[in-house]
Order: sequence, then structure tokens, then C-alpha cells
Amino acid sequence: MRLAWADIARGIGIALVVYGHVLRGIHDADIGLNENFFFYSDTFVYGFHMPLFFLLSGLFVSSWESKPFASAAGKKVHQLLLPYLIWSLLQGSVMIVLSGTTNSSTLTWSGLPANIGWSPIGQFWFLYALFFMFILYYAMNKFLPKPVILLVGLAVFAAMPLLELNWIVEKFGSHFVYFLAGTCLARYKSIVPRLFKPAALYASSAAFILVNALYLWAANRFYDAPGFQYLGLAAAAAGVAFVIALSYRLQAVKGTTWLKSLGLSSMSIYLVHILAASGTRIVLDKGLHIGDPAVHIVLGTIMGIAVPLVVQAVARGLRLDNVLFASRQPTVKGQASA
Repeated sequence: MRLAWADIARGIGIALVVYGHVLRGIHDADIGLNENFFFYSDTFVYGFHMPLFFLLSGLFVSSWESKPFASAAGKKVHQLLLPYLIWSLLQGSVMIVLSGTTNSSTLTWSGLPANIGWSPIGQFWFLYALFFMFILYYAMNKFLPKPVILLVGLAVFAAMPLLELNWIVEKFGSHFVYFLAGTCLARYKSIVPRLFKPAALYASSAAFILVNALYLWAANRFYDAPGFQYLGLAAAAAGVAFVIALSYRLQAVKGTTWLKSLGLSSMSIYLVHILAASGTRIVLDKGLHIGDPAVHIVLGTIMGIAVPLVVQAVARGLRLDNVLFASRQPTVKGQASA
């Protein structure tokens, strides 16, 4: 069953993803972005937008985890690995061909298979990590109760700052706990939002503001200090709770269906937005010689959302959306599966 508030939360999350990547692209291209604005904006957005997606991914495991392993794994191969492979090849090829105009790409044709195999390109690390989270969770769920699995995730999270690991392993370990939190809430997903009455929204808003104020203050002073990541867990929890509470309230507000639409198309936007936003930045910077970072932020974010939606519509018209984006039109209104 699709939940409107979850789609709205995805819509908010994917807009933040695009904005964050646009901001980093402008900063890396040295297009006059104020350093303080970049630091605080980047730290704020990255504090909770990916934890939100991992938690929402874990929230819909109930029907999936009951399948036989071959069926469950095959479903995630189609939903995650197939788009990962296709778009890693496409984006990686574009980055290699346009290496003279992109932000210091070190990709090569000979190294591309290795990147796809164990060092994901750009934003695709999320799909890569998420696939293995599903598989590992499936195995753990056969032997351990969910609360114990969550404790394992917390232990892994706590160990990350103490270990020197490959970056993708670190990404996995520092985000697995959010996915597991989602799986623990999975059986309660239809009633959890009922907790978010107006008073709860006010409380989560206050916590969101206070925790992130502390997080940003600490980030400016102790970002590389051991243990800073633990404060990040609090910032992520406050951010995720706020977005879910807000999304639950927004589902009854007229004029917010566009956020739900973004959420329904979040996979397509996630896969294509870097190509769209980077292309926009290159045209503005190299072609039109526009160096105003505000123009880059606004147009980059708009195009980073709009172009993927156009690509998705074209793919759907050509009946390629199920291959390119692992998406299909639901046959029953409101029906969806994990």
C-alpha cells in the first residue's frame, strides 16, 4: 500500500539531494560560491537527507522479507543493481568523454569496470550500498529479532570512526543503522504518523532547529574530531523525524501534490540529476559565461529535477522505464510493493 506521506517525504528528500549536488558542483567548479554559505548549507543538507532515504527504504520490507531468497534477491537486482549498472555506464562514459569540462574527473575507460564493481561513481553509491543492506538484512532477519539487528547496526555505526576502511564500506556502515530503523518501524508504518499530531510537529520542529543549530556549531569547530559522527546521528534522527511529521501534515494540504509526484519519481530523478545539473552548470559557465552562483543554484536545481522527469516520460513512452528506472505504472490504484 502506498502511503502519501512517505511519497511526500521522498519528494522533499530528492529535492534536497538535487540541491546538495548542485551546490557541491558549483563549489568544486569554483564559481564564486561563498565559503561559509557552502559549508553550513552543505553540512545541514547532508546531515539528514540520505538517512531519510535509507529509513524510508527499510520501512517497506514487510512483504519483501517474506519471499524466498531467490525471489527476494532477484527483485532487488532488478530494482537496484540493474539501474545501477545501466546508469553507472552511461554517466561514467559521459564523465570520461567530457573529462576536460567536468570537475576533475579521474575516471578512465580501463578503470570504469573497477569503479562500477567496488568503488561506485558519484551518487550511485546509494544504490550499491542499499542493495547489500537488503541482502544482509534478509540473512540477519532469519536468525535475529529486529531489535537485536538494530543494536548490531548501532554497534557498526559506533565503530565506523574508529576504523580505517574503504570509503564505500564506511558509507555502508554509517548508514545501515537508518535502514534498520526503518525495518523496525515497518510493521507500524500505518500508525506511526498518527503520533505526529500538530503538537508533535511543533516538538519535532523545535528539536530539528535546536539539534541542527548545535550540529552546525560543532561542525564548524570539531568536524574532523573523533566522535563528531555520533552527534551526526542525533542530527539525522531529528531531521528524519521532522520531515516525516511535516510530510504527514502536508498530505492534507492542497497544492502539495507536486511533492508527492517528485517522491513517486525519486528514483528517476536520483539516477539522472547529476547529468542534468552538471550539463546545466557547464552550459551556464562555459557557454554563456554566467558566473553568478545564485543563477547556477536556481537553474541547476530546476533542471536537475525537470530533465529527469522528461527522460522518465520519454522512457515510459518507449516502454523502457521498467529497465532504465525499475519503475512501472501500478495496475491497482494505491498498490505498491517493497
